[in-house]
Amino acid sequence: MKIRKKTLLKFNELYLKFNGRVVLDRISGSVCYGDRIGLVGLNGSGKTSLLKLISGMSTPNFGSVISNVRVTYISSLDLNLLLCQKKVFEYIKEQYAEWWDVLLKYKSLFNSVLDENQKISTLSGGEIMKLNLSRAFVSEPRLVLLDEPTNHLDSKSVKDLETLLAKGNVPYILVSHNHRFLNRVVKVIWELEKGKINIFGGNYDLYQLQKKNLAEKIHKDIEVLNKKIKQKAMIASKKLSQARSLHQKVSSRNPYARKLAGKKSRTAKILADKVQKETNLLNEAKKALLKKSLFMDINESKNTVINQHSLLLKISNGNLVLPNKKTLLSSVNFRLYYGDRVAILGKNGTGKTMFVKQLSYDQRPRIVGDVIYGEKYNTSYVDQKYDLVDLSLSVIDNMKSNYPDMTYQQIRTKLGNVGFHDLLSISEVAKDLSGGELARLAFAMVTGSNIELLILDEPTNNLDDDTINVIKKALIDYEGSLVVVSHDSSFLDAVGVTRHFEIINRKLCEIY
Repeated sequence: MKIRKKTLLKFNELYLKFNGRVVLDRISGSVCYGDRIGLVGLNGSGKTSLLKLISGMSTPNFGSVISNVRVTYISSLDLNLLLCQKKVFEYIKEQYAEWWDVLLKYKSLFNSVLDENQKISTLSGGEIMKLNLSRAFVSEPRLVLLDEPTNHLDSKSVKDLETLLAKGNVPYILVSHNHRFLNRVVKVIWELEKGKINIFGGNYDLYQLQKKNLAEKIHKDIEVLNKKIKQKAMIASKKLSQARSLHQKVSSRNPYARKLAGKKSRTAKILADKVQKETNLLNEAKKALLKKSLFMDINESKNTVINQHSLLLKISNGNLVLPNKKTLLSSVNFRLYYGDRVAILGKNGTGKTMFVKQLSYDQRPRIVGDVIYGEKYNTSYVDQKYDLVDLSLSVIDNMKSNYPDMTYQQIRTKLGNVGFHDLLSISEVAKDLSGGELARLAFAMVTGSNIELLILDEPTNNLDDDTINVIKKALIDYEGSLVVVSHDSSFLDAVGVTRHFEIINRKLCEIY
C-alpha cells in the first residue's frame, strides 16, 4: 500500500505580473514531507519570485499559499552586504538573538571560524552566504527555500552544504545552476517556463534527458506539421483555382450553377484561411525555438604589437597588502602572457578577487608591488557584483552609455544575442532584472570592446545553462588572455584553462 506523505505547503492558481509581463500564470503545486525539489528555468523565468511568494515575503496578483509549517527562506547573496559596516554579531542579531549559537553552527557546518567583531564588508561573498546558511539552519527549520546557495562558495563549502542537505530530513526547494550539486541533492525537478510549471521526476541529468526527448519530439512534430500544411496549401490553391474557373464558365442565367460556384469558392476560401492560421502558428513555434538560441562574441585585440605569447605582466616577489596594512599575499611570482588561460582558486576570503583586480594594465591604486608590464593592453573585468551596470538605467541605456559610438541596430543585435529580444526587455530598468539577466547584460557590456585580457570573477553564478553554454563557446573562440576565478571545475575544463593557481596560506601556488 502506498503511504501518502504529509503535505506541508500548497499553492493554488498563483498569478504574478511585473512591469507589464506575466511572470507566473496560474500555477499550482505542493510540498510534502521528505521532498527535495530543484527549481530550474531560464534567467527571469520567475524562480526567485515563486520562492518569495511561497515564503510569504511577497503577494501574488491573485492565487493563494497555504502553509502548515514555518517556511525559512535563504536568499541569494545581496551584493549590498559587501558594503555593510555592521559587525558580524550585529548582523546576526537582526534575525536571531543568540548570535553565538549561529557562529557555533558556522564552525560545525563549515569547519571554520568567524570573528564576531569583524565587519560584514570585510567578508567574502562565500563567507556571507555561509553565515546566512548557518543562521537559517540553527533554528531547526521545517521547510527551507534556498536561492542559489552555492554561488560564491568554494568547492569544500559546497560539499559541506551537500552533506548538510543529504543527511538532514528537512524538505526543501532549491534554486541552483550547479548541475553536479543538483544531481546529488534533489529528487524532483520543477521547471518554470513561459509562466507555467512543469514537473519532472528524478535528478538534473534525468530532467535533461527527458527535456532532450521532448525537444526531439517537438522538432519532429513541427516537421510533420510543416509537410501537412504544405499539402493542405496545395489543395486549397487547387480548389481556389477550380472555383475561379467555374465562375468564369457558368452562365449568369443559370442560378443553380452560380450557387454551386459560390459554394465551392467559399469552401476553398475557408480552407485557405485555415491553412494560413496553421502556417502562422507554425511560424510562431519556429520563432519560439529560435528565440531560445543565444549567441555571444568577444571583440578581440586589434593591437598588432601584441601577439601570441607576448608578455603582458610580470610580478616578482610581490606582496598584496590592503590599505589597512593587512597582508593577503606574500612573495607573489606570477607571469601572464597573451593567450594564457589561467584559473585562480582558493577558499572563501583568501583574496582571489583582490588579486585579479590587480592584473589590469597600470592598475591604480596598486596594492601589489614589483610589477613589470609588457605592451599596453586593454582589460575587461566582470566582477561578482556587476558593478559596471548602472542599476538606475534601462538595459539599452546601459549599453548606450558604455558604447556611445555603437549604432542603435548594433546595440539591439548585441542585446538580442544575450536574450534581450524585444522592446519590453530592453526598456526594463537594471535594478528590476534577475541576477542572471544582470549577468547577461554585464557580459554584453564588456564584450563589445577590443580586449587583450578578460577577467571573470565567478562567471557562472546566477546564470542558467543556456547562457553558460553560450559563454563557454565564446570563450573557446576567444584568442586573448583569460583569467577566471571560479569553483566550477567543469566550466574551467570546458573553456580550456591550462594554468591553475591556488591561494594557500597567503601564497599564490601554481598547481601542476
